[in-house]
Amino acid sequence: MVGSFYVAIKLFYVNVFQTLSGGDDVSDNDRLANTWIFKFFHGTAEVSFDMLFTYTYMTLIIYAILISLAVPIDKAVNFFRVIAAVFAVLTTTSLIGIAIFLVEQGFYPKIKKWDPEKRKLETLDDTHFSILTLAGYIMLAIYFVPMILRPIDFLKNIPKYTIGLLSYILLLPTFINVM
Repeated sequence: MVGSFYVAIKLFYVNVFQTLSGGDDVSDNDRLANTWIFKFFHGTAEVSFDMLFTYTYMTLIIYAILISLAVPIDKAVNFFRVIAAVFAVLTTTSLIGIAIFLVEQGFYPKIKKWDPEKRKLETLDDTHFSILTLAGYIMLAIYFVPMILRPIDFLKNIPKYTIGLLSYILLLPTFINVM
């Protein structure tokens, strides 16, 4: 679970920052491709976002393990709160971003084809049914299964279900990575 959780969040952030820093449509001769920010987010710099994210994420997990083994719990509580907050922010923003991506993508996205001569993806006019978009919607719908299975109880206790859902989403990465 730790590995799949890490990979999903990492891929989301790497793709978002690559898109924001110029996407894949920039050729090597373009001025943007030679800037440090482009190289940092696209992995061509000595220190890249991909590498920095991996080391930071793994460092948080290793520190959590070491502190839980060596420090009394009453002295380690604040450290675990910081780790829980960092993981909660990463998870929440990636879930929101994935939901936005799925809505923009739709079930019938345009087909993209790699052109090796131009070294970029070209968007064709044809569309196809996206199994990955369907899987993404199913993945996000899992969070709402308790509400769907007990609709009358949900309608009577909407605030409790909402607080429970938010608590679950915010604390899920702590459970997966730290516990």
